[in-house]
Amino acid sequence: MATELTSDSGILTAIRESLGFEDDTSQDNLIKGIIASVIETFNSATNRSFNEKRKATFQQFIYYGQKIRKVMLPNAPVDSITTVQSDDATVTYASTEYKFITETGQLIFSSYVSTDMLLEVEYKHGYSEIPADVGLAIFTQTLLIFDKRKDMATKGASGYGDSVTYVEKLKMMEMNQEVIERYLI
Repeated sequence: MATELTSDSGILTAIRESLGFEDDTSQDNLIKGIIASVIETFNSATNRSFNEKRKATFQQFIYYGQKIRKVMLPNAPVDSITTVQSDDATVTYASTEYKFITETGQLIFSSYVSTDMLLEVEYKHGYSEIPADVGLAIFTQTLLIFDKRKDMATKGASGYGDSVTYVEKLKMMEMNQEVIERYLI
């Protein structure tokens, strides 16, 4: 496979090549939807952001009446922090008052912070490109779902003379689950 699996479009191209319809785009919307769903599953399972290319995020954290030292920023890795302040901007924390761990997304204050307010953090996060092992896992899981899509939606149950169609839950492939576990925070 010559196509790089480090972006949504690269994965789409590789899937088209694998299925033998490089020039046929009729299934693109379905495949893109499956890719997005698989990526979101990876994001949710790991608290990372594999498809958000260094996106700027504004996040509020509610810690009323607590003393905190660490805040877990969603969607690791964290590239940079722009501001850390109270929601009313009466308290702004200098960059010397905290540090952050890029890979885990932890914001760590140098001392305990009393929070009788919302804490607001503006930061950049995400990967510049999807890591190769994650791209391969997204590729294989997407192919599996695409291949099994008709079987998943045709399972039926009947009761009282009515037929009910439901979508069968498809489990993550074991090798892909191992990739997720490597990225757990």
